[in-house]
Parts: sequence; structure tokens; C-alpha cells
Amino acid sequence: MIIDTEVLGLLVVTSFVLAKLWEIIKERLPFWPRLPEWGREVGGYIIIISNGILIWCTGLDALPGFGPGVGRVLTCIIGALGPSAVYDILFDQPTPPRALGA
Repeated sequence: MIIDTEVLGLLVVTSFVLAKLWEIIKERLPFWPRLPEWGREVGGYIIIISNGILIWCTGLDALPGFGPGVGRVLTCIIGALGPSAVYDILFDQPTPPRALGA
């Protein structure tokens, strides 16, 4: 079995809960809206890294078919990026640009 669907479902729920948790934390921080763009970007990277560490601590391996270490690392990456990244990859297809003068 390449993908363990039960663990993948748990991973989706976990990443959704972590995304909502960070959203609530960012709303509560009074300085977050005043940060420059690069500051919010760095904060986003910190959130992604901390999500990956938290997923690693759970020991989830949704992709056991890739090997013991590789599947767990890929699971952490998927969980760290969260549900919005999966949506962007699968469903949010960009529209082609319109021609000038059309």
C-alpha cells in the first residue's frame, strides 16, 4: 500500500486544526497587522516550519510505500503546508491572460 488513507484523513484534520490555530494566534497578536510584508512572510515560514515539527512529533506516516523515512518526511511536508496548499495545487487553476484590447 503506497498511501494509508486513514492516516491521510487524520493528517488533513490535523493540518486544518493547526491552520485555524495559527489564524487565531495571528488575530490575537497586536503587532501582526503592522508588520511589513517581509515580516509577515518570515512569520509564515516560521509557522510552516513549526507545523512540520509538530506533525513530525505525531509520528504519522501517510505514505508508507515510499519507505520508512521518506514517507514520514513527505507526510510532514504535506501537513506543514496545510489544507490551503493542497487546494491551491488541485483546484485553484489560474486563468489564462486576456489579449490586449479584447
